[in-house]
Amino acid sequence: MNIMAASDNDTPQEIDVLRRKLNALLVDARMNEDILRRFQALELRLLSCRTIMELMQTLIHYSHRNFGWDAVTMTLLDSDYSIRHLLELIEVSPEDLKGLIFISDLKDLTKIFNTALKPKIGLYQAAHHDALFPSQYRPLGSAVILPLMHHGKLRGSLNLGSTYRDRFKTNMATDFLQHMAAVLSTCLDNAIAQEALKHAGLTDALTGVNNRRFFDQRLREEVERAERDNTPLCLLFIDIDNFKQVNDQYGHTAGDQVLHTTASLIRKQIRTVDIVARFGGEEFAVLLTQADETMAMVIAERIRSAIQAHKFCPCDTKILEVTVSIGIATNQFELGTSSTREYNDKLIEHSDIALYEAKRNGKNRIVRASQLDAVKLKD
Repeated sequence: MNIMAASDNDTPQEIDVLRRKLNALLVDARMNEDILRRFQALELRLLSCRTIMELMQTLIHYSHRNFGWDAVTMTLLDSDYSIRHLLELIEVSPEDLKGLIFISDLKDLTKIFNTALKPKIGLYQAAHHDALFPSQYRPLGSAVILPLMHHGKLRGSLNLGSTYRDRFKTNMATDFLQHMAAVLSTCLDNAIAQEALKHAGLTDALTGVNNRRFFDQRLREEVERAERDNTPLCLLFIDIDNFKQVNDQYGHTAGDQVLHTTASLIRKQIRTVDIVARFGGEEFAVLLTQADETMAMVIAERIRSAIQAHKFCPCDTKILEVTVSIGIATNQFELGTSSTREYNDKLIEHSDIALYEAKRNGKNRIVRASQLDAVKLKD
């Protein structure tokens, strides 16, 4: 019988029951409409995210505020470390990705989902769920674990937790949640592709270090920060000595290998907070943040010594002895400028002049701009 229709023979009590059922249906309809609206708003926000960091921040903050979930985490398969390596290259800190858990295999998720890749809902079980929710989210009473798919294969999970045992029940409808998980998987693909594209646009293809575009951007940022915080900043210009002879004698393929190896050696000698870039040709720039001239000299000597000691053997040629000359400039040395752009230009110019002096005085050496007289450094 259609509960929405009442006949003339219905008693007042029956009509009242029908009215209550109708009101309950209307309440459910309004509630579902409200839930749908909130999920659609979340979906639009996720689709607008261009980075993994934006994705996680949106997922965690928006969902907590609009759905009241006490814990939101995401596991992501990264068995070859490729995603984490990409994030390191574009300098995204793990602290900025709270709630994202990288996993090397799917064994924990396989135990949860078995062969049926469907949402798992119910009471929180430490044996299954602790790996998906770090200790700061616990204790929890109930959880929903949603599979994240990539080309038909499991690639991770979206994990929702509540402190209430009856918040997530086994009989709850999961249509909205499943749809959100599918949207999230698509957004992940887009975000990873965007991060890779960003890295490609800021990386020198031959050496694997940052390119000139990235260096110019970071130099401006670090100069502004050093001026604001009154902290030291040093710039090293590094040039491979007699590099033209390598190309002329052994060919450009051998020269490319020398460039690649030199970049790798430089990167190994600097700190994780420092920035190395291929400035052009056989010249590299290293920006040392919060480093005074004394520290810069120590790092520069490490670089010079490591390259001189390395046995280069490109293209199976004979072992080559490769050396570099290095020029150093620092913001502790009076540059006599006012604007940030002028300051950048002077820092580069003084490093370049110091490098020229190192070349002119015999190569395979380090020269500080502060050692040079004002005549050599003036415009």
